[in-house]
Amino acid sequence: MKKTLLTFSCIIALTGLHAQITLNSSTHIPSIGSSYDYYAVSSPSLNISQGGANANWDFSGLAGSLITIDYIDPANALDPSSFPLADIVGATTQGGATTENYYSTSNSDLTIVGNYQPNVLRVTYTNPRELMKFPITYGNTFSETFSGTNENLAVTSSMDADGTVDIEADGYGNLILPYTTVQNVLRIRVVTNTDLSFMSTPIGTATDTIYMWYNASTKSRIASYTISYLNGILNFTAATYIDQSDLVTGGIGLPEFDYSYSFYPNPASDFITFNNANDITSVSIYSLDGKAVLSAELTGQKLDISDLEKGMYLLQYATQGKTYTEKLIIE
Repeated sequence: MKKTLLTFSCIIALTGLHAQITLNSSTHIPSIGSSYDYYAVSSPSLNISQGGANANWDFSGLAGSLITIDYIDPANALDPSSFPLADIVGATTQGGATTENYYSTSNSDLTIVGNYQPNVLRVTYTNPRELMKFPITYGNTFSETFSGTNENLAVTSSMDADGTVDIEADGYGNLILPYTTVQNVLRIRVVTNTDLSFMSTPIGTATDTIYMWYNASTKSRIASYTISYLNGILNFTAATYIDQSDLVTGGIGLPEFDYSYSFYPNPASDFITFNNANDITSVSIYSLDGKAVLSAELTGQKLDISDLEKGMYLLQYATQGKTYTEKLIIE
């Protein structure tokens, strides 16, 4: 006879699966030579107001244009001499045009030292602008200052820019993307207030808020949302989310769902049946304390689970190059 598995200790184990993550420079700054594809969305309709613990952010209705961010050595960038402090460059390609963000990295921060768009704009910071502080986890806050110059390369004019940056890890929870749900993400909110002046005469203020979502295993952000105001008037909103091929998950507790590979029924009792079973190379089932209770190579569509006790499990199955984790209830 099957016994009920979901004991008090298992509930504690389940809770641990959703503990807040910590971002560090070694794990969340992309390396030179890495590349990430994103979908860029202009003027998205999103409700990202929820923060705090166990939040849910829904990007599922978004569709955008594919962009690529290549992280390159500054020596291979378009304008390295203007940014001697940079040690890595994020080059974004969209519609045949390239924009470069020049970064300085350390164990304690990721800092923007400048931006360059050929024939359009060059931004150089004499006091660099922090984008991220490390280590950072839920509830951490940081405040920084910056100053620099914005050059309009089309008309050869420039403005001075200086201001403040407030960085806060303001929420954690689940991020619902168009193709998957990612659990245990950390949201970083970066608020930049900029005073603009021309020949020492104030000409305006800008407030940009960037929300960035990270999981534990992908070195780059997995989504972002930007809202920009100029002189108190909404200037633009934009969002990005990572392509599924570049999303990395860390196994148990960090699920990556692809419903074409899902299974049924759930809850189940004797068997579960997989969609697209021919593409699945292996299946493992874990108890909530992380112990493997079943491992098998799938030879057909069905997997026999009749020997497992009643309760909640984590089912992990692998396809060519990807691993998926979902909750399984046996009753």
